[in-house]
Amino acid sequence: MQRAVALNPGNTEPLALLGAYLTEAGRAREAGPHTRGALAHVFVTHGRLAVGPPGEEVELDAGDYAAVAADRPHRYEGRAPRTEALVLISLPRSAGSEGYVSTLTR
Repeated sequence: MQRAVALNPGNTEPLALLGAYLTEAGRAREAGPHTRGALAHVFVTHGRLAVGPPGEEVELDAGDYAAVAADRPHRYEGRAPRTEALVLISLPRSAGSEGYVSTLTR
């Protein structure tokens, strides 16, 4: 991911990580596991991208969306020149963030 921001204003525990991803054909990024229950929500805006846990990748074209397990090793691989995607890693609620989540969803 080239740029990422934690979505947690006023809280010490993020609810999600939002980033923009840019890669080229044949280039892959191996990502380690995030918190248990985390999902990577991937929306490809340009090009073609393979994403998911090794051996379970799905191929996405521009305009495609997928949610893949991000609580285990996963990867992003460009399959076309100048592939771009928006990636949101959603993190599960924990006991410590319960009040914060409820204030956002009112």
